[in-house]
Amino acid sequence: MSKAVYISAVVLYIINKIRQIRMELGLSQREVSQMINPGSNANLVGTIETETSSAAYTDSQLHILTKKFSRVAEIRQTEFDLIPDNRNQIKTVYTMADFYPSAKVEDKLVVKKIETIEKDLYPTGALYNMLEDGDFLNLPRTTKEITDEANRRFNKTWQTTDFVSPLDRATSIGIIVKTPPPADVTYQKAKFNG
Repeated sequence: MSKAVYISAVVLYIINKIRQIRMELGLSQREVSQMINPGSNANLVGTIETETSSAAYTDSQLHILTKKFSRVAEIRQTEFDLIPDNRNQIKTVYTMADFYPSAKVEDKLVVKKIETIEKDLYPTGALYNMLEDGDFLNLPRTTKEITDEANRRFNKTWQTTDFVSPLDRATSIGIIVKTPPPADVTYQKAKFNG
């Protein structure tokens, strides 16, 4: 058992908020790390989101993320607009205020605990949450199975069509592997070496 890491309550809030936003935008830890430090192989966000590290975001990194998240959100909103009867309206402009708590947070050290995101998610965020939290997608799953699990986990009533675009994008960037027909089409977390 590792020793608890203590960080500022505000810093912890920011880390968890960035994690929620990046999942909602369908961004992996490595993609956000590349946004912050292009060309680097280091998984900065993975280190920040680890409970055993005291690593945190700098103000400079947060400023970069306001611009990058806003750019990605505009693209995602355009994708959502193409879906008939779309229920997924996402925030498209981010500022520093989006990363900080709206209410006063006590100035104290707290145990670094990365939250499991369970509410205020759209299908993209739910998919990324299932990829990072748990082993459900370690096995091949159909779109219906993924939808059913997301509805169960997040107490939603999504349809399978809500997951088509997030699954296609996750497949195109290589974090999900899609098994093609003639068998049932399934999706599974990609296995990375190293």
